[in-house]
Amino acid sequence: MVNYSNINEYGKFNGHRRFCKQFLTLKGIIKGIESDGEINDKEISELTSWCVDNREFQRYQPFRDLIPLITAACEDYILSEEEIADIIWVAETFERDDIVGSIETQMMQQLHGIIHGMLADGVLNDQEIYALQDWINDNDFLKGTYPYDEIESIILGILSDNIITENERNTLIASMADFVDADISSSLSREKFEQIKHDYSIVGICAVDPQIIFPNKLFCFTGESSRGTRKDIADIISVHGGKFHDRVLKETDYLIVGNEGSPCWAYSCYGRKVEAAHKIRKNGGKIIIANEVDLWDALI
Repeated sequence: MVNYSNINEYGKFNGHRRFCKQFLTLKGIIKGIESDGEINDKEISELTSWCVDNREFQRYQPFRDLIPLITAACEDYILSEEEIADIIWVAETFERDDIVGSIETQMMQQLHGIIHGMLADGVLNDQEIYALQDWINDNDFLKGTYPYDEIESIILGILSDNIITENERNTLIASMADFVDADISSSLSREKFEQIKHDYSIVGICAVDPQIIFPNKLFCFTGESSRGTRKDIADIISVHGGKFHDRVLKETDYLIVGNEGSPCWAYSCYGRKVEAAHKIRKNGGKIIIANEVDLWDALI
């Protein structure tokens, strides 16, 4: 393993972990910017900026090859198909047995990079949305993790009728903006993202077709159900070996969202419980936000 302790003061403690994260993020950024088959000046600027921000790693592979390759390819602000293919080849063929983190963590870091790349030019077009759907479908082992469930749910709702409206597009951008650090970007605007998140608030997102198990799992419920009272639901969960608490706790495994009076299960905002669960997920907690239909299906 390469000794990263001399990278910088921060690197003495976390250099290798940051090296791995930046490499996986770069792979995602490249996938994101080329997902629609077109690369513009803003996206090229974003790649160039990334190279400048990460030149501390340039003495180590694959950055020793990638950074000069990307820098040279971007000098004329034109990335040919051959140049982007060369960059992707170097990134994809680099393998290390000391890349830190679980496969779930590695793929989520790549997803953050993909989102970063797709938003680099400030536009999210239809082809990029369909490319994101393909990535989500190809990596369904990430169900239950943040932000996989959130993005999967929104995309499913948007593409259910095969028509992408501007409101739907902006709703997805608002969600994706939560997963991008605009402070490390040359082209992404924090002010623009904050405004779109304000205009298209989406706090509550239910997981798509989650696996619900009961023994020793802690449940909470929010909203109203046409199938029974809160006590009825708590009793059913208890009979099947689960536990119920009326508040969302750090230990909560499932927050079940009631359907009554709320036909749009993917986007509905149910108040403080959903907000609390969402914050837990953002902080790495494994709580799953599920629609009550999935609860009843799990009992069949």
